[in-house]
Amino acid sequence: ELFLAAHQGDDARCRRLMERAARGGFDGVVVVPSGNAPDDRFESDLFDQGLPLVFLDRYPAQSTLPVVTTDNAAAAAALVKQLVAAGCRRLMLGHHGGNAVADPRRHAAIAAAQRLRIPFTEAADPTQLIPPAGNGTLGIMGVGQSDTWTMLNRAAPEETGNEIIL
Repeated sequence: ELFLAAHQGDDARCRRLMERAARGGFDGVVVVPSGNAPDDRFESDLFDQGLPLVFLDRYPAQSTLPVVTTDNAAAAAALVKQLVAAGCRRLMLGHHGGNAVADPRRHAAIAAAQRLRIPFTEAADPTQLIPPAGNGTLGIMGVGQSDTWTMLNRAAPEETGNEIIL
């Protein structure tokens, strides 16, 4: 059987799911991040249950196990190349760092922009990013939909007359 439950950021709903897991209500848990930044509020509860855990597209901070994921560095570099091929002449790179998934993405995106001689700005907090100086099409690359929209909303007022590629 497969039971899907989304807590959608509701702490009370998530707490009920954790209590159900504690009572043996699940054989394992697959954790998929929401559209927002990774939320680790209940990660320790999951680890305390001793259940088999699978994390998709996020790095569990408490885990001492090796991380097996897609080639994050190659994917980030390829995305920068695609943005440039689509006409991007400047980049805003938003990222959350400090783990084995996000850090390779960040480093590869920066290296690709430098290799391609594309001016860029980058920060872990998308609300702090401003577009790099200059004119021409702006590319925005975030770690998720929410961050990307945040960067777009910050950039759009300053980008009058310039195209923006997400």
